[in-house]
Amino acid sequence: MKLTPITKRSPADQVHARLVSDILTGTYPPGCTLPTENELAEELGASRSAVRDAIKKLEALYMVRISPGRSAEVLDYRHTCGIELLEQMAHHILNLGELARCWQSVLEMRAALCADTARLCALRASPEVKRQIRQLREHMLVATDQNALFAMSATLWDLLITGSGNLAYRLSLNSMLRSMQSNPEMAMQWCLTEMRLTHFHEVLVKAIEAGDAEAAEHDVRTTMRKGLAVYERHVAMAIALSQASPPTHQAA
Repeated sequence: MKLTPITKRSPADQVHARLVSDILTGTYPPGCTLPTENELAEELGASRSAVRDAIKKLEALYMVRISPGRSAEVLDYRHTCGIELLEQMAHHILNLGELARCWQSVLEMRAALCADTARLCALRASPEVKRQIRQLREHMLVATDQNALFAMSATLWDLLITGSGNLAYRLSLNSMLRSMQSNPEMAMQWCLTEMRLTHFHEVLVKAIEAGDAEAAEHDVRTTMRKGLAVYERHVAMAIALSQASPPTHQAA
């Protein structure tokens, strides 16, 4: 299989990114064997050590299985990989429909995770964490800079995760946030819209302060489900427009 060469000698992370992209897009489907280190090094214009390190990273992600003979079998990432693959997927999926489904999966998981995070925070947060959450909202109310507000939104969820005391939720949120960095403009608009819909999380912050777990969970779940519905409508419109657009023709 002929690959497009990398234009210059590449470090392991660049080779790794190329191979991740090829696996995610089906160039190397589950069950096939990657080309040898020598073949990949020649095709990609990379050193063998860079290729070897890149394949080791694929193995660590459970995207390939390296046999004793050093051949690398491609695994079905849907059944073997963990949430850390989200970051890679957000950067390497190019098809609009597939990318939209990836983002939808991230947002659906975020909705479920954040709702329970709010519930646990209301039950477990220390008085100091509750004070910091209240103070942060006060800063949100007077902030005018969108970048500052976006940063405050990230800080808010960091505090809520801290208050929840759930390490698994924190690690999952880290992966989701990194995947959303592939489209920072969309992530910013998403968070700012949620702030405005909830008057800067007014009900949530009051519920956390009062220790009302049910109200905190309900507020976040309702808000994020509304946001998901908006997202699904926008995606449907974007896909319809892309399918309706006439193909561009290059001059001969």
